[in-house]
Amino acid sequence: MIKLKELLKEEQLNEAISAEKAYMDLADYLEDFRKKWIKAALKEKPKFKSLIKKIDKEALELMNNADAMSTYIKTGHEW
Repeated sequence: MIKLKELLKEEQLNEAISAEKAYMDLADYLEDFRKKWIKAALKEKPKFKSLIKKIDKEALELMNNADAMSTYIKTGHEW
């Protein structure tokens, strides 16, 4: 019975590590998106400035949420 409990704990740990990595990858992607694509879009199409800024704001919020989820998974504490 102990082996089964240990295996379940290990499986949960592996799932948590995978989820944490996925959230960190998402945060990295969104940060890259904000740095490269939004700046380029503002240069290229200044007439869409308000729309681009709204997308940037939403990307930043998603990035922060992904960071918070990663921290929650690592520490087990609410963000």
